[in-house]
Amino acid sequence: MVAMGASTPYACNYGALPRHTKPPHITTGHAATAAMLKDWAVHCCNELDLEFGKTKLALFGAAGRLGATVAKYMLYKDAPKELVLIDLPDKLNLLTEQARELLAADLLGKTRVSVHTFSPNTPLPQFDGAILASSTSVPYLTASDLKRAQFWIDDSHPRAASVEAELASRAHTLYIECFARGPAGLDTTFPFRLPTTRDCYTCFAEGYAAWQEGIASDFIVGSPPVWSVSYTHGLLKKYGFSVGPFHGKDGSPIMLNTQHRGKHELMGS
Repeated sequence: MVAMGASTPYACNYGALPRHTKPPHITTGHAATAAMLKDWAVHCCNELDLEFGKTKLALFGAAGRLGATVAKYMLYKDAPKELVLIDLPDKLNLLTEQARELLAADLLGKTRVSVHTFSPNTPLPQFDGAILASSTSVPYLTASDLKRAQFWIDDSHPRAASVEAELASRAHTLYIECFARGPAGLDTTFPFRLPTTRDCYTCFAEGYAAWQEGIASDFIVGSPPVWSVSYTHGLLKKYGFSVGPFHGKDGSPIMLNTQHRGKHELMGS
């Protein structure tokens, strides 16, 4: 089982392009990523004395393939009070349609879904925390932006905020890497810039879990539906994957302290 990472899925239409040779079988990693992003969001809320079900959560890169999958899974079962879908102005129609579909699927009406288009000249809306699933060659979030929310979980490629912005905001907010802590005994022997060799990126976790489960076909390809993400989430738990310690996108450990609780500026202030 070959787990694709970073931008690899984009190069093969998320595993949908024909291949002359099988095996090896492939999996994109996107189901595990969506599952772990939700686990990290819940974990951040717990550690910051927030209640996930009363949280206003922003999702950057919401109109992309991964972003759309993350949005659906965020509203699956336990959900935040509000989900803000954020992407570039030219994605407004996609965001509006996406919000409409999410609201239609929320039969209990538990969650509010709103839309915002990102521009350096437009103030961000107010929210408690954010998931970053964008793909950009240039960091776009400033230290001032980061200070306005209590946590940011960055699964962007390569990163949504510069190292300088990350370090300048560290005393005010959590800006953390998305990864998975593997089962006891796992040793990736690969320099992931994560806390230990037991830790890995989520695409690796998806491939490992599929391999352990004995899945002898392509696993996650295309845009996985919610039930597929939920099944993958179950496999991750079955094979011992979970969130780990807070770790910065710059590769350094983060010790949570009282400074991070409630010390953020209002959006647009």
